Amino acid sequence: MIKKTAGILYVSCFLLFLLIPLALINTEEDIKSDFDNRSLIEWPEIDEAGFEDGVESYIQDRIGFRDEIVTGYQLLNDKIAGELTHPIYTYGQDGYMFFGMHNNIEYGAYHQIFAEAVVKMRDYCEKRGIPFYFMFDPEKISVYRRYLPKGVNYNDEWVDEFFSYLKDHGVNVVNNRDLLIEKSYEEQVFNHQYDAGHWNDLGCFYATNNLWKLVHKDFPAVTEYTFNDFNITTNVERYLASSKFPVNEKVPVFNLKTTWEDVTRDYTGLKQNRSFPYFAYYVNNAEEAKSLPKMLVFHGSYYNRGPKFFVGRAREYIGIHDYQNVLNLPYYMNVFQPEMVVFEVAEYTFTDKYFSLNKMTNLNFNDPIDAVFNEKAATASLSSYKTTLNVIPNKGYDEVYLNRPAETNEAYLLSENNYFDLQDEGVSTLETGVPHGEINNRTVIYFKDYDGHQAFQPVRIQTSQVFTRIQGNTVLTKGVSNKNNKYFFKTEVEDNHFNVIHLQLLDGSGTYIRLLDTIDKLGIHEGSFVHTLDSGWYWIRLKANSNRADEAVDVLAYLEGNKRYNYSFDVNRLQEKKIEISDFEIKGPCSYLLGKNELINEVERTEGVSGEEKLSMKTVVENNAFDSIVLQLYGMERKEYLEPISVSYDTGNFSGRYYHSAPSGKYVIRLRGNSNLHDESIFAEIEMIEGMFYDWKYQINEFDPTEIEIEDWSFSSLGSIVDYE
Repeated sequence: MIKKTAGILYVSCFLLFLLIPLALINTEEDIKSDFDNRSLIEWPEIDEAGFEDGVESYIQDRIGFRDEIVTGYQLLNDKIAGELTHPIYTYGQDGYMFFGMHNNIEYGAYHQIFAEAVVKMRDYCEKRGIPFYFMFDPEKISVYRRYLPKGVNYNDEWVDEFFSYLKDHGVNVVNNRDLLIEKSYEEQVFNHQYDAGHWNDLGCFYATNNLWKLVHKDFPAVTEYTFNDFNITTNVERYLASSKFPVNEKVPVFNLKTTWEDVTRDYTGLKQNRSFPYFAYYVNNAEEAKSLPKMLVFHGSYYNRGPKFFVGRAREYIGIHDYQNVLNLPYYMNVFQPEMVVFEVAEYTFTDKYFSLNKMTNLNFNDPIDAVFNEKAATASLSSYKTTLNVIPNKGYDEVYLNRPAETNEAYLLSENNYFDLQDEGVSTLETGVPHGEINNRTVIYFKDYDGHQAFQPVRIQTSQVFTRIQGNTVLTKGVSNKNNKYFFKTEVEDNHFNVIHLQLLDGSGTYIRLLDTIDKLGIHEGSFVHTLDSGWYWIRLKANSNRADEAVDVLAYLEGNKRYNYSFDVNRLQEKKIEISDFEIKGPCSYLLGKNELINEVERTEGVSGEEKLSMKTVVENNAFDSIVLQLYGMERKEYLEPISVSYDTGNFSGRYYHSAPSGKYVIRLRGNSNLHDESIFAEIEMIEGMFYDWKYQINEFDPTEIEIEDWSFSSLGSIVDYE
């Protein structure tokens, strides 16, 4: 056996270097474009055992030219030894292809906690009058277990124990395992080889109809699909996914005849786990859709390829990647106000990577408000708590949050039309999302403390600003231009190459503080951060990172301590010499608006200064000569000058922005004609705020050793306080 294996490897290595060039030449017309746009193995969505192999492949597959070499090696082993040497795929019997095999799973503490979490989700929904359905979808090795490699005995008794617990607790369970096993004896519900892990469209058709059978009991207008609801064709898939291993398999393709409207972009900034960002929102345009429910569906990769199997039986379909996100169920219920909820889960995703054991163990939802609060019984125990409800508006929904009273156990936000659970996001904040426009000055917050006392009170509303749309707060570096809400980054530095995009936080003086995000892909990118530093003026920098000379867009924003800020932008182009970004927005609470706020009212002057609109500085001391104009601050408490803000030596227009890092207090701002013997100046007493920005300007018309003419002189704050009560 050893000699045979060694012989095969020897022949494989010898033929590899002979056949790969010939293969590339002979198939150039067919696959040249495929290799030009070849894809690497992606981070795998597989079970724990195979996941380690997938990670290794993910790293190794990024070695230059490895794609072609690996493919050649796989083809030779397939032809010579009848073996598939792929890191995440394996041959079964009769040519069936599967993900790599894994050990049989036994029902354990993780599955029990998962089942209990599902029951909590069901209770949360149905106590609010929202039907909840749990949908289980098997993996291919379960449905086609009779074709697994010889010697592999698949056991999934844990699934039966899991179903048993849910059914004992009255959960609506859609079991697609038994259905698809039955169908598999007559029809190909998973592909023979292509996409070795997910079902095909035919399997999805049958599985989704199994859901509609159950939903029909609660919503009679929801009926099973027929084949006539789709345009059904076939497509030849030439290679395994994330591979160049040829399969050339015909697969079914279902396209729903119903048309729909995509409103996904109205919900930019929606809070999701960054590793699992799938989100889609579609509105059914068909006339009969008016009688169908608005459905919120948490699903995984089995349905992430499109909305076609849900939207045809929904008035509105909202799809959320279920991994980790479903554990934040109240947030999505508040935002979307659905009429039914589906939690779909694939068999191989019952792991901590996809559904956190810690979060499920500590899952705790609010009771419905009518089961908690009685307005007549409410006391004033918390009424002295002064709070501001921060609102970050979006087109489809608004993010809201507030500081959390230490004694609060449960909290709810009551608008004129609805109420919303405020989820505890840590020791300091309560937050959620709500439909756009729900919050107004009649909004009330209900509290319940740990002693059972109840209270309710109106709140003041602070609506967040969009910092990138406030005039005067954006600064571009030399290589960046702005047109039609798009930023174009270019580099003209020799041998300079952009690699990634960084979003950074800098303090008011421009000193780097921390990295907020790193982006290396095209498409829409969004996220948020909590500002954990002191309130004050900061720069948020969107930077094209490079090996030599970076280019950046700097946005000036007043950030409040312990408040959340959202950001989003669309990367349209990401190349070594050019980057294009559009729709760059930063939203968050802001006590200051950017705008000129004149500080100087009555300006005093020394003996040698005269004039009104134009000021003339003349020296009155013999042999005295001016050599410069200096703009500076004098601290009245410490009795000392700060470093000069500006020094000018000739005629011209001069302006700039000053960041006041010294303590708040009274100062004197002075524009001084500096000389060798006796200075002349104009000056004013002003109140300065630490961390504030100030704009200054002046124009020197004449500059002579004995006389200087100045006009258009001003010193103003860049922020004005917003009254948001």
